[in-house]
Formats: sequence, C-alpha cells, structure tokens
Amino acid sequence: ALARWDSMENIAAHKALRDRVRQRRVNRRQAMFIGLRLKRPNQSGASPPVGQNAVYSALIVNAIITCCKGSAFLYTGSGSMFAETIHSVADFFNQLLLAIGLNRSQRMADQKHPYGYANEQYVWSMISGVGIFFLGCGMTTYHGVSTLF
Repeated sequence: ALARWDSMENIAAHKALRDRVRQRRVNRRQAMFIGLRLKRPNQSGASPPVGQNAVYSALIVNAIITCCKGSAFLYTGSGSMFAETIHSVADFFNQLLLAIGLNRSQRMADQKHPYGYANEQYVWSMISGVGIFFLGCGMTTYHGVSTLF
C-alpha cells in the first residue's frame, strides 16, 4: 500500500474517501427502497400532512357537538338526545384515534425503526374502523336481544 500511495496520510485519505462513497451508496439504496416514505424533518413553511387539519377540526367540532347534545339531553331528558350524545361521543373518539395516528406517524426514524413511523397512521385508522364496526355490532345486537326478551 505504501508503494502505491506513497504515505500513510494518503492511505488514510483514500480510505476516508472510500468510506464516504460507500455510505452515500447505502443511503441512496435505502432512499430508493423506502421511496417517498423516508421521513425528513419539517422545513419552515412546509405544509402539514394531508388530512391533519381536517382531523383536528373534526375533533374540535365533535367535542362541541357532544357537549351541546349532552346539555340538550340533560335539559329535556329525551331518549333520542341521549342516543345522539352517545353517537357524538363515538365520533369524538374516532377522530381522537385518527389524530393519535397522525401524530405518531410524524416521528423521525430511529435505531429501532430505521424506516420511520409513517405506516403507523394506517394502524390507528384500522383500529378506529374496527372499533366503530364492533361497537355498532354490539349495540345493534344488544338492542335486538333486549327487544326480544
């Protein structure tokens, strides 16, 4: 090696250059592999993820609607207002699960999850959808059975 590179400093410089090129190649392959899901830090002026504003707006509006319907139920004692209050509570928790998913999916990649957390929003959306489905099925079954007996 000394005969080719003339000195130890030249060997170290060539080795450092080779390591940088190798690291660049690995980074390029990783970026190609994960495509657009590679999470980058938000730059100033960057727009929020798609749907984030809608989810937060729906969360706030559902909380207000739930309070209004709950107040109307307490004032009137109407059974239909009670049902609407329960429906609004379910909507609120649905939006809350979606908001949790959006927040958790924006975390940067780390050692444990080198490709980031972008797919976590889909898991929380699935939990929300399955929860609504099974709660609806449970309430319908309960109502049907209680009506029969």
